[in-house]
Amino acid sequence: FLVALTLTTLLRLWLAQRHVRHVAAHRDAVPEAFHEIITLEAHQRAADYTGAKTRFAMVGVLIEAAVALAFTFGGGLQALHELSAAWFEPGMVRGLALLASVAVVMLVIDMPLSLYRTFVIEERYGFNKVTVRLFWVDFVKGLALGAALGLPLAATVLWLMDRMGELWWFYAWLTWMTFNIVML
Repeated sequence: FLVALTLTTLLRLWLAQRHVRHVAAHRDAVPEAFHEIITLEAHQRAADYTGAKTRFAMVGVLIEAAVALAFTFGGGLQALHELSAAWFEPGMVRGLALLASVAVVMLVIDMPLSLYRTFVIEERYGFNKVTVRLFWVDFVKGLALGAALGLPLAATVLWLMDRMGELWWFYAWLTWMTFNIVML
């Protein structure tokens, strides 16, 4: 797990750094196909925005890795399990409560990053068209949609884990693939 997490994190950081360098290297000239419709100033602003956004995404990659370590080796998942076990009897509801509590923790961690991306980075480069009110309305809509789609899917996977024996993972995978195809 540690090797996979380390390699994944390093690969994502390396790719992001390559992207930043590539954009910076081509910042001073509009590509030939677009030179008649995009000004150099607009191209440079877009390049600067892309660089800032990608560098900030690298911070997100490091935070994701730290959260994965905190959930696994730091005992975060165990603490959330104990919390859900204190509130609910064993079964589907407890499993959903555990998954929901993980989602809430991830949401709380991601919220400052999302606010910074929207109201600092995008605003700095003139790309933000979102008001604070619209941000929160979209946030609530996203939560409702996520719960409406995610909870039944999670309940199905938990049911499969309980009922399908050693091949539960195969049925869960089939369910996940079917869900993705239907959503696409």
